[in-house]
Amino acid sequence: MNIQKYMKRISNNIKVLTKWYDYKIGELEKDAGVSLGYISRISSKEESSSSMPLMNILVETSNKFKVSIDSLIYIDYSKFITEDSKRLYLFVETLLYLTDNGRMKWQINNDKDIKIDGAIGSYAVQYNKNISFYIFALETVNDDYPGFSLWVSNRDKKTNVATVTTYGPPLYEILREIFDSAGAHADSVFIDESADSAIRCFMAENGNVFDEALEQKKYKPLFDRLNGRKDDEITLTFFEIEQCLGFELPKSAYKYSSFWANNENGQHHHCLSWLNAGYKTVGISKSLIDQYVTFKKI
Repeated sequence: MNIQKYMKRISNNIKVLTKWYDYKIGELEKDAGVSLGYISRISSKEESSSSMPLMNILVETSNKFKVSIDSLIYIDYSKFITEDSKRLYLFVETLLYLTDNGRMKWQINNDKDIKIDGAIGSYAVQYNKNISFYIFALETVNDDYPGFSLWVSNRDKKTNVATVTTYGPPLYEILREIFDSAGAHADSVFIDESADSAIRCFMAENGNVFDEALEQKKYKPLFDRLNGRKDDEITLTFFEIEQCLGFELPKSAYKYSSFWANNENGQHHHCLSWLNAGYKTVGISKSLIDQYVTFKKI
């Protein structure tokens, strides 16, 4: 076993988590009761020889970000690079964390109104009066294995967030399979406005708040491109938008019109890049086919 390899992964994973949540590493080290700079030194032979500081930082990171200690050791967080895969990953990790700690008690779904075609059974948990989660066991996804579909219900709107092909283990293992597949092997990952709102609420109530300012900052170049323009309409191709932003748009931008929605509630904070510049998107369904967006003066 290469101990140094795991130590380096732990150090890198903690740095990724703190970056995702815009949390200062020094604050995490202080809360864990370890010396400043400890996380950067974890992979050194001197630091890895002492288990107590390492256990302190693992427990503190697990509790603060609602991720398992196992995943801190064995999963490479850096592989989750798109916003949707990152969000799905952290969301399912939190489901796992709360399930493992007995704070979310799943039951067989007996609600006949909540069902999908091709499902042979499902589990459900009522999180609060508005938000529920469902896992459906599917009869077939491919020729070899059944599949599982994770759904979020936000009041009356239900959204299939992820479909995963796997062997069909018990509930906790189903969650683990969905977690392991988030953004990497999931057959589909889709977070629309309703699901996004429910997931943000769920994560915020459990202390995991996505850094909204960081998301807005990423899309500020698009705001700069539109702000102050006198044109009644401006049409930009997806490629031109990517050139403006300096990074590739997430896959959901190419597949789902909800990515380009003029969300007045601000659940998708990148939409503020055009709303704050005085524009709204129009004709999205055609845009997805031809890969362009038209912004119309508000």
